[in-house]
Amino acid sequence: PSTCRPGAPVVRLAWFNAQGMTDHAPIIAWLEREAPLAVAFGELGPESAAVHRAVARLYPFRVNCHVRGRCPTMLYSRVAPLAGAPLASGDPQTRRALSALRAELPLADGTALVAVHLSRPLPLGRQRAELDELQLHLASPANTVILGDFNATRRMHTLSAFAGRSGFSPAPADRATWPRFLEGRSVPPLIQIDHVLAGRNLAVAALRAHDVGTSDHRALVADLCRRN
Repeated sequence: PSTCRPGAPVVRLAWFNAQGMTDHAPIIAWLEREAPLAVAFGELGPESAAVHRAVARLYPFRVNCHVRGRCPTMLYSRVAPLAGAPLASGDPQTRRALSALRAELPLADGTALVAVHLSRPLPLGRQRAELDELQLHLASPANTVILGDFNATRRMHTLSAFAGRSGFSPAPADRATWPRFLEGRSVPPLIQIDHVLAGRNLAVAALRAHDVGTSDHRALVADLCRRN
């Protein structure tokens, strides 16, 4: 249950692993319907240029996960971030670097926003190393929200250990997020590997998963507030 106090201001954020989608129409329809303040994407490469252009018309401010702009994880915002930083120190395109970014949005509560796309569980140790690196960039975990594709469920040790030592609460979505397709056939997703992690001072009032376009992942929309 939500710990938002009655009448507390709520901010809406979104995450979507769009997995190389080239058709922007379903993404724009989803964004116009849900109207998040900011949306973070994973796996949007150069082939998705039309998607980037269409999203930028609604969300003109962008933070990329790499200083040179070559990164499939990025954030679009309706308002200009007070600060934004790419966190990839190598090549995130080939999974040789942490695919993540940090942005500070001009909210009354000073909330920092992090978007991340972790590697897959194998080889063992890679996810742990990426989360250890990510933790170094969290100046104020209690006032931070992390959105992303963690390639792990809430109960898998690597993610639960990171959340525990950093003070985050991974929120359960109303539906599983992956996989939407299996061998080319549409299937009901089985597990939630896309997450919103809220710091101690934040609460997730609602977390909804949406089918958007042809991505193998469901998109997430989160409503957050300050805790009582």
